[in-house]
Amino acid sequence: MTLLECCLSDVSSDGLVALKNSEYDLNETTCLDRCGVCYDRPFLIVDGELHTGDSHKEILDSLESDNLEQDE
Repeated sequence: MTLLECCLSDVSSDGLVALKNSEYDLNETTCLDRCGVCYDRPFLIVDGELHTGDSHKEILDSLESDNLEQDE
């Protein structure tokens, strides 16, 4: 199962709801030691790899789109 890690300082309440309702395992933490990225834009750590976007929902949608393409 894919593991998402989010920094609670970086995620909005709507973004957190979307992440919790996703099919992925979620690890919420107060800090992921990515302060430069956190300050700059929304991000998630997906199975240890940094993913950024305009919103957490956008990142989540991109992951789901990638998963659909892999299933085809």
